[in-house]
Parts: sequence; structure tokens; C-alpha cells
Amino acid sequence: METFVFKMPILRGSTKIIDIFDENHNRVGSIQRIYRNKLEKIIDFISNDAVFVNVQAFDTSNNLVCKVKEKISIKTMIRSKWEGKSINLGDFWVFDKTIIKTNPKLQIEIPEKNKIFTIHKDFADKRVFIKNNGGKIVAEIKYDKPVPPQTITIQMKSGDMHYLDVACLYYLFIVYC
Repeated sequence: METFVFKMPILRGSTKIIDIFDENHNRVGSIQRIYRNKLEKIIDFISNDAVFVNVQAFDTSNNLVCKVKEKISIKTMIRSKWEGKSINLGDFWVFDKTIIKTNPKLQIEIPEKNKIFTIHKDFADKRVFIKNNGGKIVAEIKYDKPVPPQTITIQMKSGDMHYLDVACLYYLFIVYC
């Protein structure tokens, strides 16, 4: 079981590069929220909300490993949808499957590999779980305190996903939900 740690920025709309460290405090990668253009950033700033959420992850050599960008259309005004590309997972889709706002849920579909993962959080729980379609926990992510800056701890429970993909998807989940 591997453990990775990173600190969330204080500002929710920050585009600061966030370094990810392993249990020996060695830098093993980074994640970053991005905006595709200045209009997205202005709308997010004015609305004080996460209207547009795009995230990318880099390895130690600053090579792009995972990128998730929001699909914008009339249909996604109600339920968001993201398109992702990863070295480890391949092409994938992320769908908002939240029914009750206190229990947010995202579904990751990888059509090429015929795999489905879910990311969910229960009400008043510090932990976020990523599970495969068999219900097995792939990763458990938790934070240390409810106010920023939070220290996020990722515990990898299986080898179904790469830790940079998990960090990228968790960042998307926590900023969006």
C-alpha cells in the first residue's frame, strides 16, 4: 500500500502547481488546475464558484501524464461531463452522477478497457473513495482538517490506477463538488 501527500491551495480557483510527495518526502509529481482561456477564469472569479474545472497532472520530469477537461454544451449545464486522456488509463470520460448534493459521486468510464470507476464521498466523512466496478477500493483519499490549506493523503489500495491519475481525479472531484 503506497501513500502520497499534497497540500491543497487556499484559493479554490488557484492555478498554482501542487507538488505531490511520497511517504519519504520525495517529490513524485504535481497537479495543476488550468483554464482554457481568460473568459473561464473571469467567470469563475465573478461567480466565486467552480464553473469550469480542468486539471492536469505531471510526473517528476514535468511530462504531462493526465489531463481532464470539461465538455461545455447545453446538456452539460445541468450535469457536468469531462473528457480525459492519461498515459496509464488511455482515453476516458468522467460523468457527474450525484443525486444528493451531500453525497457527491463521479463515474469514470474507460471505453477501451471496458472499465468503470466511481469516486464518492459520504456525508460528514473525511474520506473519499475510488472504487472499481466490482466494488473493490482502488484508493482512499482523506484530508487532515476542514479548512484550507488542507493536507491530502492518498492511500493506494490496488494497482488499478496510477497515483497521478488518482490525484488529478480527486482534485477535479473536490473542486467541482
